[in-house]
Amino acid sequence: MREEEQALARAEAKREADRAAAAILAEPRAPTGLRGPEWAWYTAGFVALGFSLIALHFMSPPKQGLEPALLASVPPAAAHADPTPPPAALDVSASMWRHALDLHVPRLTTDVYTAVILLDGSDQQWLVQRGDRPDPACVPTCSGDLKLRVEVYRLTAGPFRVAVLASSKPIPPIPMEQWVQHAGDRPPAGLGVRAYGVAKVEHQ
Repeated sequence: MREEEQALARAEAKREADRAAAAILAEPRAPTGLRGPEWAWYTAGFVALGFSLIALHFMSPPKQGLEPALLASVPPAAAHADPTPPPAALDVSASMWRHALDLHVPRLTTDVYTAVILLDGSDQQWLVQRGDRPDPACVPTCSGDLKLRVEVYRLTAGPFRVAVLASSKPIPPIPMEQWVQHAGDRPPAGLGVRAYGVAKVEHQ
């Protein structure tokens, strides 16, 4: 009899639990999430904030901009005298003797750097003496005139020119080569030479 009463009590308790669960499930629940009333409040708040920011943007004064200045006519730059004096003329004495060139050029004791270039009838350039290295005969100073004997077998037959540059400082090779293409004109001041000379020689 005791066991039957316990079984009935358990069955009655289970029915009560089932009825309570069914009642809870049957009650209407307030909507939440994106479809609930909270979303409407959030939307209204964002819209109001947006209108406030737009109103503040149009009501605030613009930032200070740059004020243009009236353009004035700029005078041309004053011409400055070139501190480097123009190159002087060298007295180049060149002649042919037994199929070789005899060259004689007077120079100062400070003309430690001397460049000698030959230009034949085919517009080929022949470097006889570099201008970026001291003349071996000018250590420490030049004791006399420049005297050279140059073989010209490799030059094209016909007249050719001899260009000589003298300087107390090394003569840069690239500007010198650019000047040689127009040898006969005064070298530019940027070359830094003291004197120059060009002579024409006939080669049979």
